[in-house]
Amino acid sequence: MVNPSRAFFLVNDPSRVEDGTADLQTVGSFSAATIKGQYAMVMDGIDLTPEILARIGTAQFDGSSKLAINELVNASGTVSGAQSPGAIGGTYTVSANGRIAGTLSGQTGPLTLVLYAVSASDAYALQVDGETNTSGTIELQH
Repeated sequence: MVNPSRAFFLVNDPSRVEDGTADLQTVGSFSAATIKGQYAMVMDGIDLTPEILARIGTAQFDGSSKLAINELVNASGTVSGAQSPGAIGGTYTVSANGRIAGTLSGQTGPLTLVLYAVSASDAYALQVDGETNTSGTIELQH
């Protein structure tokens, strides 16, 4: 435990590599209106190709149910560098416990994200795809 609102953990098993953080939520109950504005987004991970994937951009939540992402994606298997799939749009829902589910679609296909809010301005992000393992964070731009 670093302080009363933050802890780090490590799985002590020689056959697995797992670590992470735990943060105290600072909002008692979340809603779509709680998650509103333009957030900076950064994610990375791997896919089954296998190749390393990185995603950086902005996520725009309208405070109701609409979500738009404008991103650059870089895959280690390509030699052309970061690519912009363009802005992709979709919807999101927010549970009272801070779980945010977003479904988007664009030229490169669907993108499903699950986020876990720490506050109205910070959340952890996971890509929900059986062939891709990417995760990261979003943070409200001020």
